[in-house]
Amino acid sequence: MIKDQHKAYLSIGSNLGDSLATARSAVDYLNASPEIEVIGVSSFYRTSPMGRTEQPDFINAAAKIITSLSPELLLSQCKHIELRLGRTPSDEIWS
Repeated sequence: MIKDQHKAYLSIGSNLGDSLATARSAVDYLNASPEIEVIGVSSFYRTSPMGRTEQPDFINAAAKIITSLSPELLLSQCKHIELRLGRTPSDEIWS
């Protein structure tokens, strides 16, 4: 059981490579963190891109977690998971 629990909801999405496997791996990595427990995951949905539409469809889901991490540390952990799954950071803003 995680001490000083906070509930949070995270959106999970991928549209490159095996998107479903990547999204599932993201959930697994979250749950493998000692400070995070995944307590629920929505269904996985295929959605069309918005903004820059000349890219593959996305696989999206939502995860309900409990964590002892602050919002800043949770974001840092999520960014670390993204890097482990091959996401390259970008400063690009789309509209």
